[in-house]
Amino acid sequence: MSTLDQIEAMLMGPDGEEQRARLAALGLTGVEPPSYLARIGRGMADMGETMKQGYLNVYGDPGQAQQYQQQTGAVEAIYQRGLLAANPEWQDPDPGKRLTAGLIALLGSIGAALQAQVEPQLWDEAAGVLRYLDGLGILPDYLK
Repeated sequence: MSTLDQIEAMLMGPDGEEQRARLAALGLTGVEPPSYLARIGRGMADMGETMKQGYLNVYGDPGQAQQYQQQTGAVEAIYQRGLLAANPEWQDPDPGKRLTAGLIALLGSIGAALQAQVEPQLWDEAAGVLRYLDGLGILPDYLK
């Protein structure tokens, strides 16, 4: 197989027969992957369902909250099967790897949030130092 063929196979993914075999091994024959529009809709539904579940947990009847959680869980399970059909490589039985990946993503998000909060303050402090040095008349011309 030439290098160009290898690159094409990597970009295009497995062929139809290989994909069907992978899905059959996972027990996902006949499962249709969600479209991009369905993914957007699922994301919007996740936001609304989370708010409603929180409301039911705090202010609603516990039985109604449990029933809603089961209902949304069943819909989410169907969606997750579709995602797995689209991306069989996501099938990983090791929960430790998933936990580690989740923690790394969480730490990256926290770092980005802290940077967004701290960085403007650092620039303000640096500008203050430059103004102070300029006021003393010792700021080099190339920094003005």
